Parts: sequence; structure tokens; C-alpha cells
Amino acid sequence: MPIKLIVGLGNSGERYARTRHNAGANMLYAFARFAGADFKYEKFCGANLARTTIGSDSIWLCTLCGFMNESGINLAAVLRFLKTDISCCAVCYDDINIALGRMKLSLGGSAGGHNGVKNILERCSDGFARLRIGVGGRADKRQDLADYVLGVMNPEQMELMHSLDGAFAEAVKLLVSKGISAAQNVVNRRADVPGNGASKAEG
Repeated sequence: MPIKLIVGLGNSGERYARTRHNAGANMLYAFARFAGADFKYEKFCGANLARTTIGSDSIWLCTLCGFMNESGINLAAVLRFLKTDISCCAVCYDDINIALGRMKLSLGGSAGGHNGVKNILERCSDGFARLRIGVGGRADKRQDLADYVLGVMNPEQMELMHSLDGAFAEAVKLLVSKGISAAQNVVNRRADVPGNGASKAEG
């Protein structure tokens, strides 16, 4: 089914705004600025929504209010409000197994240890596109994973993440206008961006 809803995952609140776990929401906010779309809080589904057009297609942009591990509960409310299906949704979120400065696009699969995606699978089912934003792995594997993803990115890391803004916008446009296969052919061909140990994928 065609993509009608782009969702950026993250935790609500200023204290989380620059954390790795908010990469999905941050990229969507950047795209909204690029598209000239303004988010407004919608009390009937408890989310921030913005409407924009890509070519002749109208789409919704959404950031969920609340905590990451309740993403599925909150997204289910948005889907009911917009009267749409999870298969029309693309979810953008952070991935520690992708280097900072990269992203990958896929359809379906496991949660990969991501609590927000896990809750979406539990509450909304599968079949949604996943636009995964690389935040890189831990330099020290002894560091608690929750502490790492909730850690604040420094200005250099934020700049490297937002070097994807143009590619992210292109990916969204292709997803909406051409479908996931065409978008994957572009997004997943991007070369690795060299970085320090903190920018590397885990594994």
C-alpha cells in the first residue's frame, strides 16, 4: 500500500531532544522544516501531526508524545484517528548497528532490540517501512546500552547525523512517489561515512 504516514520515534521532552534515541524524531523535524510543514499537537490522538504534499500525494508527518517504549500504544491511537493502516506507515528510528551518518530502508523484520519498534509490533503488527538512522555503536561495550542511546550527542555528532537531511528528504519523496523498492535502491547504496569508534556499528 502507498505510504501515507511518516513517523519519527523519540522520547518527549527537552531533556531527550539531542539524545541518540531521538534520531528518528529529529530527522523528521528537519524534513518538516524543509517541506514547510508545521507540527500541531492533536489532542484526540496525543501526537504532533503535520500535513504536507509530495508531488500530487498528501502525507502526514507524525512524532509521538510520551516515551519510546509506549510507541506502539501511541501509534495505534494515531492510526485510528487518521483511519489508516500500519502498512501505509514508514517509521524512522535510531539504529546502533548502522554507522553515524548512514541510514537504511527496509520492510518488516524483528525489533532488533529497539523498544519502540518492539511495542509497535506488539500493538500495531508488522508490514511497515523502516527508515533506520545510524547512531553508531558503543565505543566501550561495557557501557549500559540504555545509557548509551539516552546519551546526548555532541555538536559534531549531531552535524554528522544531519548530514543525512538531504538524503532523508529524497528517501521520503521516493517512498511516497515510487514505493519502497525504488527508495531502497537509492538509500541502501549510500557508502559508509568514516568516523571514530563511536560512529561505528556494533557487531
